[in-house]
Amino acid sequence: MFFDLADPAKRLDADLHAALKIIGEFQQHNDVILGLNESESQHVAKVLRLKKTPNNPKGAASLAAAIREKLEIHTVVIHPIQYAAGADAQGETFVNGPFTAKPKISTALAITSTPGLLWAGCSDSGLRTRSSWPLRLRVSTSATPSARIASSSSGSSRRFSW
Repeated sequence: MFFDLADPAKRLDADLHAALKIIGEFQQHNDVILGLNESESQHVAKVLRLKKTPNNPKGAASLAAAIREKLEIHTVVIHPIQYAAGADAQGETFVNGPFTAKPKISTALAITSTPGLLWAGCSDSGLRTRSSWPLRLRVSTSATPSARIASSSSGSSRRFSW
């Protein structure tokens, strides 16, 4: 189950801490993947009182591992603009991604910490920042958990249930 915090900078630290606790509780039922951009990862690290790491790919991978360990979840992915880093129980990794000097928007989608999919997530960031192709993910926690992935530009969407 993938979680994106959607810019927690506008929330109180106590609210973010509570949300992270709830995200961690989902691990009892599903493998939880938490995706964070660079700013979100620093905010989460501050709220969880983690040690600072260098601002580079190896530091981001170490931070992903520390967040994963603290929240006791399956995977954490951190996706700054130029690379993506992740950690799961097997270890930490990072990959460089395509860089767009003048993106239309600055966003990313990183799904999991396996190197191939980290590349796909980082690559998607490059595609979206060059083409401004928007993507939304909504997760429902109703009686039948589901997620809807929608492209705003084409209006198409697909629902996944489990």
